[in-house]
Amino acid sequence: MTKTLAPSDIESKLREIQGEIDTVATAAMPAAVGVGVAVVTGIAAIAYFVGQRNAKKRSTVVEVRRV
Repeated sequence: MTKTLAPSDIESKLREIQGEIDTVATAAMPAAVGVGVAVVTGIAAIAYFVGQRNAKKRSTVVEVRRV
């Protein structure tokens, strides 16, 4: 005995899976935002400190003497 698959069966299963995906995505969103903010902050800090180091290497020292 074989059961035939109707398009409505496939559609209902896909809607069920989509509902589960939406629930998981909503639950994971705050963690993903937090990780994103941490990564951007880290990249900005690294760029700042590398820029500071390069600025010290390339800065000109001017010595002023009174005669």
